[in-house]
Amino acid sequence: MHPDLTKVEAILGRYPRDESSLVMVLQDLQEEFRYLPCEALEQVAEELSIPRSRVFSVSTFYKVFSAKPLGRTVVQICKGTACHVRGAQLIEDEICRELELSVGETSEDQSFTIRTVNCVGACAMAPVVITGDDSYHAEMRPQRIKRVLRQAARAAELAEAAPPPPASVLPARLGSPDELLALHQRVSKCSAALSGRIRVCGGPGCLAAGAREVRDALEQAASAAGLEIAVALEACGDAGAERLLGLTGCQGLCQQGVLVEVGPEGLLYTKVKADDAEELVASLAAGTKVDRLLGEHPARADHPFYHGQSLQALGHCGRIDPESLEDYVAAGGFLALAETLRSGAPEELVAEVEASGLRGRGGAGFATGRKWRSARRAAEKSGFAPYVLCNGDEGDPGAFMDRAIMEGAPFQILEGMLLGAFALEAKEGYLYVRAEYPLAIERLERAIEVCRAAGLLGDSILGNDFTFDVEISRGGGAFVCGESTALMRSIEGKVGEPRAKYTRSVERGLYEKPTVLNNVESWALIPGIVRFGADWLASIGTDGSKGTKAFSLSGQVERTGLVEVPMGTTLRQLIFDIGGGIRQGRRFKAVQTGGPSGGCLPESHLDLPIDFEALSSAGSMMGSGGMIVMDQETCMVDVARYFVDFLLEESCGKCVPCRLGLEQLSSLLHRVTRGEASSADIERIEDIAAGMETGSLCGLGKSAPNPVLSTLRHFREEYEAHLVGRCPAGVCRPLIRYEINEDCTGCLLCKKACPGGAISGELEELHVIDQEICDKCGICKAVCVKVNAVEVVSGGVQS
Repeated sequence: MHPDLTKVEAILGRYPRDESSLVMVLQDLQEEFRYLPCEALEQVAEELSIPRSRVFSVSTFYKVFSAKPLGRTVVQICKGTACHVRGAQLIEDEICRELELSVGETSEDQSFTIRTVNCVGACAMAPVVITGDDSYHAEMRPQRIKRVLRQAARAAELAEAAPPPPASVLPARLGSPDELLALHQRVSKCSAALSGRIRVCGGPGCLAAGAREVRDALEQAASAAGLEIAVALEACGDAGAERLLGLTGCQGLCQQGVLVEVGPEGLLYTKVKADDAEELVASLAAGTKVDRLLGEHPARADHPFYHGQSLQALGHCGRIDPESLEDYVAAGGFLALAETLRSGAPEELVAEVEASGLRGRGGAGFATGRKWRSARRAAEKSGFAPYVLCNGDEGDPGAFMDRAIMEGAPFQILEGMLLGAFALEAKEGYLYVRAEYPLAIERLERAIEVCRAAGLLGDSILGNDFTFDVEISRGGGAFVCGESTALMRSIEGKVGEPRAKYTRSVERGLYEKPTVLNNVESWALIPGIVRFGADWLASIGTDGSKGTKAFSLSGQVERTGLVEVPMGTTLRQLIFDIGGGIRQGRRFKAVQTGGPSGGCLPESHLDLPIDFEALSSAGSMMGSGGMIVMDQETCMVDVARYFVDFLLEESCGKCVPCRLGLEQLSSLLHRVTRGEASSADIERIEDIAAGMETGSLCGLGKSAPNPVLSTLRHFREEYEAHLVGRCPAGVCRPLIRYEINEDCTGCLLCKKACPGGAISGELEELHVIDQEICDKCGICKAVCVKVNAVEVVSGGVQS
């Protein structure tokens, strides 16, 4: 069946007819046809005047694209670090068995396709499975897979019959800074007049737990009870409205979702379901509490998770409606921009950012003010206005800080970019966002549309001679595009390959013009610096690392979630005081910081202060802010192998040290996990790592050996145990076996779940595993959660 090529022409009509549109056009084609037909690619090449070879090169480089039709439901299994250490491989195995497909395959009836994703930015809910476009399934267990797949098939049928969304209602244009200030006074007065707010957390974890259903149920219950609740700040002036009900961004404590905060008391209800709505509304009307939903710490201010935090970049996340311009303005949004346009000067803004000591929050930690000043000099010298870019790619497995800000405070990012553009005298900007973040893209697109209508983007912003506009460029699923030069090539519509750093991006970046690239968190801090002054940031943190840093705390820790702490906070304070320590009373083993380029730090480093220099000196790095906690059931050799395999898959292959070095490291580490390696292989691993550090082209290759070298430095005894055929953590399948001990109650759960029929035994009798049949998938241990009768034995030693 040939594709309808008239749809190709319609998609091309949305974008400029040049190469810069290529990646975006291909993404729209993929969404339209569920794959990229060859005929469509040829038409795109002709219409955009690009050689066919280049179009096909781009279409095969980015992971989001498929040359074969995908199923009506795409099942995505997250293989990020947090999901990996919580058993993602078991979930993948069971989904493949249930659908009788391998990863990458589509069923004959086109119902399902199975794909793995390096990270979906929902690490606090690990392990995670996504069905369809945005149905997140948190903390997946093998027992739930059949039900989830049935629900996904039904949802796909309903989605095809769903009506289109209603047209957006846009605000009136603001003609001057004074008009914005007047709007602030009006909506902030309206907000203050409310007796309180009902904030339903809309972060990924809470959405997966049913946040939208909770919000809708609360609205219906309030209406039935006659309790006047407004659902938009601009409507709160209606007669009788007492409270404001809204879906916010992430409130941080992801594992306790759905979170509902009720003000002004600040009551924090946890694990709320739609069925609880009537009881909650009744308590609001009566001025009482629902104690069973409050937990040990009824008020948010008293909860240990929030103690020690200082919310600056995350200040608006979880506090406002991310789709409401009025709510952002009521909270002080765009006041920094209004004051700047009234009396500020570009040079003053650069000086203020320099004085704040802000360093880039994307990982490298380069001084933001110095970067801006260098770009201004380059622009003056070249005569070209610089580009302003926001890196929202956030490809590090285990990181979701930028996602939370993009979804929870999109206007804050835009205000930061507007202030940066004013300081740099820039005219154009781009937001580069991961395709795996559809809600972030949706909310940013909405925010851009609203800002253009309100006169906050485009020509004559707030009636001044300041002109600046922003476009969204969607990433294609390539981790390497988080590297600055690769990101710029991707925006240009090219394959995302890094280039040598002898050419600085502030001088010749996007389209060979001066370019400033900062990440989401960095831009989110700019409005506060401009509004409150440099000391707002500089008074917090350490001498070399000013301000706060947002982290995604995940893995084997009790309270997973999104946090923001002052620089200098120790790892111990973050993991044990805020995070509540290790799950299920297990023993802390390591914490991995900095993503695939970072390192794994042992218990002896728990009192290390979190700042750029301290982490680097310990053999790790700040990175973008992912922090994965591991316990004694985590194999550090397996973790090193995981990261190397991830980077091998993500390497662009441009330079030899990275391309071949990762391949050799992967081969050697797999030998170690199979118990087939020798001490000479460990020496080879160290030699290859040293060569990659000195010879690779970009930061990905240079830092790729970090997880291997840090685990060798701190956990060498685990490598040595593998050399003699033992995995101390009981993870590496070739070196372990499963046995059932005398605690077995004969409940038949493991026997029914075993896919290979390796377990025998009758009801209420001790079960036995046939080691000849067992393929060590681990499902027996996963389902034996009540009595823990299934043990892992490695090299004759119980793990």
